[in-house]
Amino acid sequence: MGHPSDIRIDVKGSLKGDDLSATVTHEGSHATDRMDFANSCGATGCSQSLNLTGRQSEQNAYGTEYRFWQSVGQGQQHSSIGSPDQINQFLNQHPDIYPRNTLDNLLFPSDL
Repeated sequence: MGHPSDIRIDVKGSLKGDDLSATVTHEGSHATDRMDFANSCGATGCSQSLNLTGRQSEQNAYGTEYRFWQSVGQGQQHSSIGSPDQINQFLNQHPDIYPRNTLDNLLFPSDL
């Protein structure tokens, strides 16, 4: 059984309404990815299938965020994150935010 953990997610104080909900949804997805891996760890190691790359975690987060936008009728306005290919294009267009040298690395050391 896993151990209780605290997760802290910082968001801009100026976010409100759907923008806040979308950000919490996105960042919460990252927290889930990390907790899934951490909770897989035991005496014999961790499940490496849950050790995602930064890119995989961003795919999950933006996919979850896009589904949120669809649920509030704003999917069309956020279509730039509407598919895995579009998300990859977005990530590649912003190397200042998503550097490839970290984006394509595993979130955790592979020897855990």
